[in-house]
Amino acid sequence: MITILIIFSLIAYFDWRYLQQNKRTKRAVIRVMAVACVLTLGMEAIYLLRDRWTVGMLIESIFFPLQKLIFVETHE
Repeated sequence: MITILIIFSLIAYFDWRYLQQNKRTKRAVIRVMAVACVLTLGMEAIYLLRDRWTVGMLIESIFFPLQKLIFVETHE
């Protein structure tokens, strides 16, 4: 978990440095840093919930009802 935070912090630092060197607007810096924070929190949440929740379960919960609708079996 600490490794994830360190990696995302390094990425955010390089993003910030790039934005400062190329004289981007304050609005652009805020947007990039906000996205970096959201992605960091999302990655940490996925890491913490990896035992209780998986991407496969999410995909199944979305597409299983659709699959049932598409492949409705008719009894003749």
